[in-house]
Amino acid sequence: MPFPRLTAGAACAALAIPLLAGDAGAHGFAGARFFPATILTDDPFVADELSLPTVAGSPRDADGAHEFGLDWDLAKRITPDLGISFGQGWKYLKPSGSPAVTGLDAFHAGLDYQLFRDGPREAIGLVGLHASFGHTGRIAVGAPDFTTLSPTVAFGKGFGDLPQSLSWLRPIAITGNMSVDFPTKTTSADTINPNNFNYGFAFEYSLEYLQRQRLHWMGLETCYRRSAYFEYYEDDLAVFYQKQQQIPYLFDYNEQLLQLLLKLTKIKAEIKYTDEYHPEYSTIPDFRTSIHPKKETELEQKSYFQVFEERKGFLKNLSIVDLLFNQGPQSINYLL
Repeated sequence: MPFPRLTAGAACAALAIPLLAGDAGAHGFAGARFFPATILTDDPFVADELSLPTVAGSPRDADGAHEFGLDWDLAKRITPDLGISFGQGWKYLKPSGSPAVTGLDAFHAGLDYQLFRDGPREAIGLVGLHASFGHTGRIAVGAPDFTTLSPTVAFGKGFGDLPQSLSWLRPIAITGNMSVDFPTKTTSADTINPNNFNYGFAFEYSLEYLQRQRLHWMGLETCYRRSAYFEYYEDDLAVFYQKQQQIPYLFDYNEQLLQLLLKLTKIKAEIKYTDEYHPEYSTIPDFRTSIHPKKETELEQKSYFQVFEERKGFLKNLSIVDLLFNQGPQSINYLL
């Protein structure tokens, strides 16, 4: 008899362990959009991850039939765009009126390639070839006696690139997987092994995406709408925060923000980059740790008028936009 299975999302306890934390945060992102795996779709990106264990089971049937399974999976990138994966499962089957049987399921492996990642368009795509190998598990628990090859396509598309007139659609994204199973054996025990087309799609609505886009700017408006120069700089900064969703990497975002602030403060500076990270410098001043939001700054700061000074007094160690919104074009005189 067939055994119903609860999906991993309904009866699953899994631990996902990143194997390399150095740049794992960038994987799964296309611009500001993150594409998570769902019950119906797998990750549309290569990654370093160990899932141990994945537990799945079905409620006991009225006739006493029961099924339980443990699975493990390992994914590892060979290059930033090429990854391998493999795993296997163990099953416990208790048919109605028969003794329980246990054993390994088929061993499976895959090779995936990150076909593209488009940050401004919030699009990501992956192609791969997966295989489930015959004679690597116990037939009594459902492991096949033949190998199945499955070409796979996975994708994700966010709508953050829509125009402002359709901004309410920007938190929406769609992910999908499609594959075709090609058994290497046409029949097993007088049963035909057909080619199968598999697919899964998920529509997602990201509240975090919506909040991230709006709350940054709403926070500035709440604090500084009454300041003398908020409207003077509002257009420049508002457009920039809308562009945040179109800039694929944090480094580029920080660089463009720095260029904007240099322009608004009228500071003429040439930005140069090192070829590698230097923990410390002995020949030039190093101010990288001089200002920190959670530490008292060592730099001396003169007071200037702040919009909330009457209630809080002068607050130092704030953002450069605090100076701009309160002092406007005179900010350069304060900094020099």
